[in-house]
Amino acid sequence: MTMTGVKDVINTNFVKVEQSILSLTRERKNLGILDEKGVYSARELVPYEMLMMRFERALEIICNVFFRAVEIAEYGDLSGDTPSCIAKMKCLSLIISEELWMEMINNRSGISFPLQPEIRIKLCNKILTIYIDELNEFCRRVENRYPVKHP
Repeated sequence: MTMTGVKDVINTNFVKVEQSILSLTRERKNLGILDEKGVYSARELVPYEMLMMRFERALEIICNVFFRAVEIAEYGDLSGDTPSCIAKMKCLSLIISEELWMEMINNRSGISFPLQPEIRIKLCNKILTIYIDELNEFCRRVENRYPVKHP
């Protein structure tokens, strides 16, 4: 694939990534950290459930669309498993901590299952305090590596 082709494939897919991360960042501004020992009504937790769904969607786009586009563009093939893909993204300097990304991916997978309320609250707090910052940093790294054209 030519360098122009690589940039086009990555740019097209990055726009989707960036939109999903910007949505998370905007939503975070309206939410506070939850008291992990607090008891909340279902109504109080609705915005946090939405946050978790947006986080799950953002990681879905990043891992199953963007990372695949980068792998094809940069390496010509796809990894056989998630750790190999994450290692490639680290080699490209798109991510720094393989452990953090594996944790985010594993937590994303657990969102769809019924979790105990205290586990959901801890996950919401991690999304608000660690994961969104990492996703924003990921965007900066992508933009540093690939000159992204915004529509």
